[in-house]
Amino acid sequence: MHRLTDQAAVAVALARARACAAHRPGHVVDLLVGLAEEPDGVAGRTLADRVSAVVALAAHPLPPRLAPLDVAVSWAEAEAAPRPAGTGDLLDAALQLGGAELADILDAVGLSAVDVENVHSDDSGWNDPRWGRLLDVWGQNGRPGRASETLGLRPPTDPEPGLTREAARAVAVTRGMAGGAVDLLVAVAASSEHVGDAVLGDPVVTIAALVALLERGARERAGDDWDRGLEAVLDAARTFRGNAPVSADDLVRAAAVAGGAGPAAVLEELERREG
Repeated sequence: MHRLTDQAAVAVALARARACAAHRPGHVVDLLVGLAEEPDGVAGRTLADRVSAVVALAAHPLPPRLAPLDVAVSWAEAEAAPRPAGTGDLLDAALQLGGAELADILDAVGLSAVDVENVHSDDSGWNDPRWGRLLDVWGQNGRPGRASETLGLRPPTDPEPGLTREAARAVAVTRGMAGGAVDLLVAVAASSEHVGDAVLGDPVVTIAALVALLERGARERAGDDWDRGLEAVLDAARTFRGNAPVSADDLVRAAAVAGGAGPAAVLEELERREG
């Protein structure tokens, strides 16, 4: 079972390597440095303009006892479940478990917890069916949304078999949210490189807001058929395309047919508005 997003896994690996090089167990400062060194996650992009403070943190004398790295990772995974923990979850865990000792260190190097404590928090709307996806994809207060992280995204040198690059990213973003067919529509809109030519041509903010609007009443009426899941859409898209690579547009069409009442309702409403 996957427990970390791709970006979070890299950050943890960097933290472990730092501790190993120092011949000691890892702790929360290693995790913070690893999060800052990983460039693509929510935490890394948030800390990108605090490079000098992170360098000072890496060199700062540390107290003999700090919260262990493995404990912070486990805490983040438990708090994030059922979705995989992202870099924002790891950052939250480090700050929560580090306590006053870590706060004093951050203040000493000019990296106050105030600067980073809101990267990922419960008020981001994850559990709010009205605005959760909008905030996750679009972000808030100038910060990137957590849905920009991925799960299972392969490097360009080793692309996902049977999926175009655009489709693979949308699928990986959806998996990173532990999302389904409806979330896939939002992810396609967010990752599209040719929005004007795509089937899902509206801006992601419009798609996410429309999903939120429809879910208020239609989801309860549809019950289990509202969203049949990501794998159902992938299976249908691969069946439609045969041996040809599945594109982002193919995913949208498959979601309309095989994704359940939710994707169909969203796409029907988009078509109605365009007409």
